[in-house]
Amino acid sequence: MLRVAKALIIIGCFCIQTYADETTTNSISINTEDKQTANVRPINYNIILTPYFTDRNSEKYLTFESVVEIELQVERSVNNITLLSNKLLFGRENCSLQTSDGVDIQDFSVDFEPNENLVSFTKSYDQFPQEKLLLKINYTGTISKEEKAGIFIDFYINEKKENVSFIIAILRSKYTSSVLPCFLESDHKATFDVTINDDKNYVALSSMSIKNVSYEGSTATSVFKKTPPMDINQLGLCVLDFKNISNDAENITVWTTQELLRKKLDFANTSTQYWLTNHSMTVCADVKPKDWIIVNKQYTGFYIVNYDKTNWELIIDYLMSPDYKKIHLFNRYQLLNDAFLLAHEDKLDLTILLRLHSYLKNETNCLAWYPGFLVLDWLGIQLVYTESYPKFQEYALKIMQKLIDTIGFRENEQDDDFTKTCRARLFSVACKMGHQLCHKIALEKFEAWLRDPINNLIASNLEDAVLCYGLHNYENLDELFTSLDNKSRSYDPNTVESLNNVAGCSGNETFLRKRLNKFKNDSILDTFTLLSMMLDHNAIKLDTTLDLVTDDLYKIIRWKRNNIMPLLFENAAGKVTSQSQRAKISRPIYRRAYKNAVNRGLDKSNKRIEWLKRNEQSVVNFITELPQQQPLHDSNEKTIKFNQ
Repeated sequence: MLRVAKALIIIGCFCIQTYADETTTNSISINTEDKQTANVRPINYNIILTPYFTDRNSEKYLTFESVVEIELQVERSVNNITLLSNKLLFGRENCSLQTSDGVDIQDFSVDFEPNENLVSFTKSYDQFPQEKLLLKINYTGTISKEEKAGIFIDFYINEKKENVSFIIAILRSKYTSSVLPCFLESDHKATFDVTINDDKNYVALSSMSIKNVSYEGSTATSVFKKTPPMDINQLGLCVLDFKNISNDAENITVWTTQELLRKKLDFANTSTQYWLTNHSMTVCADVKPKDWIIVNKQYTGFYIVNYDKTNWELIIDYLMSPDYKKIHLFNRYQLLNDAFLLAHEDKLDLTILLRLHSYLKNETNCLAWYPGFLVLDWLGIQLVYTESYPKFQEYALKIMQKLIDTIGFRENEQDDDFTKTCRARLFSVACKMGHQLCHKIALEKFEAWLRDPINNLIASNLEDAVLCYGLHNYENLDELFTSLDNKSRSYDPNTVESLNNVAGCSGNETFLRKRLNKFKNDSILDTFTLLSMMLDHNAIKLDTTLDLVTDDLYKIIRWKRNNIMPLLFENAAGKVTSQSQRAKISRPIYRRAYKNAVNRGLDKSNKRIEWLKRNEQSVVNFITELPQQQPLHDSNEKTIKFNQ
């Protein structure tokens, strides 16, 4: 069992790092009916990463070089070892294999399947023996300018108005294989040794604390402690020039910009009044019955605060008044963020969170709205397949009205980066909630992009929402995708890939069936992407999506190197809400081929169903009591009314 959480979390310009207990152990669970999982599993990844992102004049700018040594256990003799690898550059000459006693294996080939993002290491004459092997790969990759794309670059503006770059590695789902060749099975737990070579003016962070740092010239080499056995998507990597504050136990460290770190000390009236030196303490104060108390003024300490019900209600009443801005912005952020975290763990009455969240109908500051979006995301996931979801969408649109009126959906080059990021987040959530103006703008941008993808580029922070909701509203999908398939339109490969990636956003069942019929015989990756988007976007009914999956079950599972489809079935199983849906996803064939994945999904589904039994009616009662929505608009558009 894991006893201490591991995390490397980037929030805006904060990075919160918690370290794992080095004595933590985790059992490795293997699905013996999955051929790939049963026969070969990773034991350890030893990663040495060298990114190039600070010198714009370098030929290597926005690339990285890496070496990964993967210690493997071959449970049963196999002809080949298959890994995921997405746009990583290496060949046979960059790879070596050794037995556990150090003997080189020479007779193997390296074969790529770029359409499936797979690479296979195949024995030339016989089989890989049943023993431990060490696979070493030297490779190069690309640092992306797009978020959610493996290793990507981002910037913040310092006090000198300079853009300062930093990089983050996203090891989630399909992006992991853009960072390193790897197995991608949730049951594959391994330890990780990480070394990062970077500019000495920067600091490297990972999921474990640093063992040692050495310097040679302008390069710093940071070696991290070995992780406990864990999923690869729990690994975090980033390189930045932040400074840090640690707690006394030095197991929680907060990294942020130098400017923000200094500003934290300059806030008025935030000197420490009490130190908690034991598990509890009593403080005597002169507090009147209708006075409220806020602990952790201006969020100067990194901890969560809970209050008794009366104090929460007094704070909420004040936030609902015209004087709500007299509560410092950082505390408005803190109050909602803390309440969300507490309610998420069932440590706070959900009605308190809902009442607190509803004050946002008057809030126009993007920082205060950040946890507000998280609450909408969370409630949406819980309610999406219930009859209450349309009412929740109406509630979300009511709450966002004033923010939409303030910053709108149209880009403004004069805005600072934080406002642009906030607008992109607002645009995505509003489109998901069915905002008609949002859908209209998405369609306009989508059609302009189709006409000329080069000159009508979509801002990277808007791209996902614009493509998804633009395609959702596009009327000539059959004609568009027929021309793509026949190559009668000269779109570049990136445009074609982007369109295929969002095809699942369509609400046209006939169109979706055609796309699935095209992909299912040729491409496991395209099939996975289409069905995953359909499940996550929920533009058509869940029963229909499950039918599309189950109707062609045998064709979907026939792929031998099936590393990602179990993730699809876990996702699908996690969304079921009825016995009939559960029966579809729990067929005997599923339990033979994807037993662990389906069970994990059903566990998530059961938790959500239990949550709904406890909370759905309370949510409905609360959101239906809010005043009726007024029409929403921005400064560039006429008033848009909503379909009820």
